[in-house]
Amino acid sequence: MLRDPAFDRVFAAAVEVMRPYLGDIICIGGCANALYRHHGVMVRVPNPAAYVVQKVLIRDQRRKIESRAKDCYYMYEVSVVFRDNLAALGREYDGLHDLPAPWMKRFAKGIRTLFRDEHAEGATSALDVHEGSGIDGPRLSAGVIQRAVAKMLDAMGVS
Repeated sequence: MLRDPAFDRVFAAAVEVMRPYLGDIICIGGCANALYRHHGVMVRVPNPAAYVVQKVLIRDQRRKIESRAKDCYYMYEVSVVFRDNLAALGREYDGLHDLPAPWMKRFAKGIRTLFRDEHAEGATSALDVHEGSGIDGPRLSAGVIQRAVAKMLDAMGVS
């Protein structure tokens, strides 16, 4: 496959413009490269702790119920993907200390409310998204979702 130098220049320029918004790369379990390589293109991925914080903070900004439900499922997915590296996720969360204190307080209260028990909105809406997705695999319950997210929050030190 031939590389197009014009594309490379445009892609490099786009990365430079976005650099302030990309944040640090999290490498769990060691990684050979700080960027994710996909079909020859290097992609920076967001800090998963910042991703979860952002999903809670934007929750009430005139977003559709379906979007909020998917966000709850994505928060659960982060807890599953990093279940073997929760300490690293906690360190990434600790690195968010430069965010305004009111935001962090709102995040902590919001996520604990969303996932306080298996009947809470976060656990039940994440389960609804999972069941509607047609994903095969072991049967999932709202209790399993709530416990997975609770373990993540404990590792992050969210009280």
